[in-house]
Amino acid sequence: MQKSVRADRAVMQKSVRAGRAVMQKNVRVRRADGCREDFMKYIDLHSDTFTMLHYPKEDLLDNKRMVSIPALQDGEAWIQCFSAFVPTGYFPHLCRDAFVWKRFCDIADKKDALLEHHSDVLVPVESWADVERLAGQQKAGERRTEAEKTDVERQNVERCTEAEKTDMERLAEQQKAGETGALEDPAAETRKDSGKIGVIFTGEDLGVIGSDLRKLDTVYQRGVRIATLTWNHENAIGFPNSAKPQVMQAPLKPFGTETVEKMNELGIVIDVSHLSDGGFWDVAHVSSKPFIATHSNSREITNNPRNLTDAMIKAIAKRGGVIGINFAPQFLSGRGDDTSRIRDILRHIRHIRNVGGSDVLAIGTDFDGIRGHLEIDSPAKMPLLAHVLTKCGMKESELEKIFYKNALRVFREVWREK
Repeated sequence: MQKSVRADRAVMQKSVRAGRAVMQKNVRVRRADGCREDFMKYIDLHSDTFTMLHYPKEDLLDNKRMVSIPALQDGEAWIQCFSAFVPTGYFPHLCRDAFVWKRFCDIADKKDALLEHHSDVLVPVESWADVERLAGQQKAGERRTEAEKTDVERQNVERCTEAEKTDMERLAEQQKAGETGALEDPAAETRKDSGKIGVIFTGEDLGVIGSDLRKLDTVYQRGVRIATLTWNHENAIGFPNSAKPQVMQAPLKPFGTETVEKMNELGIVIDVSHLSDGGFWDVAHVSSKPFIATHSNSREITNNPRNLTDAMIKAIAKRGGVIGINFAPQFLSGRGDDTSRIRDILRHIRHIRNVGGSDVLAIGTDFDGIRGHLEIDSPAKMPLLAHVLTKCGMKESELEKIFYKNALRVFREVWREK
């Protein structure tokens, strides 16, 4: 057993080193489908960038945070979820309902302004029809890129002398045989410009609605399509994860049950990250639709109350939900340091896959909501994870599930068509 573990660790470490080399060289070898080798489009189910961004002083195009438009483009992001993070328990109890509601509306206004300002790149995704439209736009962009690349190459060849043609052919043969460095992708920058990135607006802590279910309709109208029921404090819906057993086992409140049923009706995906264990099992019992944990890991691997037990992993899988792997150091390892390592991400992915199957896995980085030294600290480095998983033996079909197909399945089942 120990030999097997050591062998797996050696493979992972070797793969991580190779992946870093790929990122450092910025390899741009094209595959048959027009994507770069080891690059795969992905959906990230959770980030806090919209909340943390001081717009208009800071902008998505150029900032010092983890997520920016250039970073999303470099990492081949397909859809990025941005949360309205409102930690309701931090607001004074006496006037909490008014304060937290205003805070949510302010973030929603900021989201609208950012989407309008970057409408050439960012596309709001609020229904299954939006997903299909986005996919169509991206395919059209890829076709335009290929056509432009072919036209440029033809023009270049026409300008070349016979001697230059010979040199080009010789270089191409050398590169094909591996005698020179990786091929530069001349259409890389054009492809960035031609691709649209989908944006899903999410809520973190539905305590913003207080005990007024009518506000949930407004939350939906403002574009929220995924929402956690709690953050790390009690609210009118239920109780948070906690090291205290009496809190951890606390169920949903009666208003919480009504909220779950209303979310099913509206088409808002229920997110059980941050919820108490008792609340989790109530959601599993009450919800008629798949529910998810956008940014949680395995409690068996890392014993943190924010993570999920094996029984919970199986329950989410059985209901057709997904679990977004969180890159936060404290949820990845029990070492007590502040380093988020790729090898720990792999351990959680492997365990959750073994317990619940590959259909339950997804990505939920928690970018701009976490701190520490992260080996993957930007969307631009997401290809490194794809590279390492591939080198560790994961098939492309399984990788596609984790990176985007599983999340799409949930959206299609829970959201409205239009």
